[in-house]
Amino acid sequence: MRTLKMACAALLLVAAKGKAQEKESDCELNLNIAMYELKVNQNSEKEYTEIEALLAPCVEKDYDKAQLLLGKIYTKQEELTHHKKGFKLVKKAAKQDNRFAMVYLADLYKKGIGTEVDIKKAKKWYKKAYDLGSDKATYALGYLFYKGIGDTPQNYKRAVELFKQSSYPMAKHWLAVAYYFGNGVAQDKQKAVELLQSIERFDETAMLACMKEQMSTNFEFTELQEKLLTVENTKTPFSDRELMGNWEGSLVQLDWSEQKIIQQTPLHISFIQTEEENLKYTFSNEKNTISDIAYNDKDAFTFENLHIVLDRAFYNSASEKTIDYQITNATITKKKIEGKTYLVLALQSYAQELHELGSAFYLVLTKKKITTENGTEVSEEVLENLQQGSDQFIKLYPNPFHKELFVAYNLTQESHIRIEATHLNTGSNQILEEGKQQSEGEYIYYLNGNQLQQGMYVITVYVDGEKKTETIIKN
Repeated sequence: MRTLKMACAALLLVAAKGKAQEKESDCELNLNIAMYELKVNQNSEKEYTEIEALLAPCVEKDYDKAQLLLGKIYTKQEELTHHKKGFKLVKKAAKQDNRFAMVYLADLYKKGIGTEVDIKKAKKWYKKAYDLGSDKATYALGYLFYKGIGDTPQNYKRAVELFKQSSYPMAKHWLAVAYYFGNGVAQDKQKAVELLQSIERFDETAMLACMKEQMSTNFEFTELQEKLLTVENTKTPFSDRELMGNWEGSLVQLDWSEQKIIQQTPLHISFIQTEEENLKYTFSNEKNTISDIAYNDKDAFTFENLHIVLDRAFYNSASEKTIDYQITNATITKKKIEGKTYLVLALQSYAQELHELGSAFYLVLTKKKITTENGTEVSEEVLENLQQGSDQFIKLYPNPFHKELFVAYNLTQESHIRIEATHLNTGSNQILEEGKQQSEGEYIYYLNGNQLQQGMYVITVYVDGEKKTETIIKN
């Protein structure tokens, strides 16, 4: 009797396994049909509906491959509600030890698709897939170390070790970059080119052209840059007045270890105060010009709507040639080297295309060489004193004056201007500006006092006919 029961149980088990295999076979068939449809009929709404119908029964049976494929389809659609559905399906597949699902789930956490950005969880799932032998996860962990993303310490050597372990094409791509710059390995630019040429199923033509073109590029710091870019952790408080005026210099982009320069481009930036007493900036480089409001407080210096568009050092296609970095805030440091004053802004940036923070950026600035409207060069000392002057429309320096006088004012809109200096007792008059149309901005005029008699003078600036005056003494 016992033998008969055991035989029946065995038959039931075989039947159950047969049905399970049949169901799995059906799902494999559905999965293959779905993948074929995706390949042949791309971006068709009807196609997605049919594929969903094919995969849905298998998803309900917790078939991990179906969960992953349908999850991918959902996360690549525009609607955010689909992203959340896709994320849940991918997570279910990952929990079934599907290493492909683990990597894709980690990507979703890293980019914040269908969920909040969570680099810690992304790294956890990359690590799980890595332990199961995933080449892509091995590369992805190397990428985290290469850039020091999240709580992963920046470490080129560890990144290179992982890239070398992986046969994933992007691992070779980044290994080539490491060789080109000498990051984590001895610099070997020819080796970088050879690595790119060896990548199969991956068109690296554009990047090869970039590398060959820049084979002799030197990315080392100059002695001055080393001094300037050693920025103290302590923030330097700056008043709006100290920032006013026109600045010029360069935008310096460092590598992820902040030990080398990737690229530097010339730029101009100016700060003025608006009628609403906001700080307005105008940023311009060879790629774009942007004007908006900046906020200067004790905790951070923040730019509103500042995007810096730069050429990438290397790119794989024309569509990737430039990248848009959104600048969020800055830390300002003032340094004086060999008698020259520099303003260094350490910028924090975000690259939307990459869903990542950018590498380190610095603005290295000096006050633009200024000449007055009537042709006299203005020293840094004069500029600083004019900026620290009174809140009056007309600013005068020095006061009293002897040999020379500088007259400054700031226009908040285009206006017609006339300027004159009148001796209060004699009425003798000297014209600094006969009359001209001037656009919004700061203006400085020079008055030669050598030939003027001593006494009290009234400086008058006519703005669209409106009279504005200040008095000053000539010694």
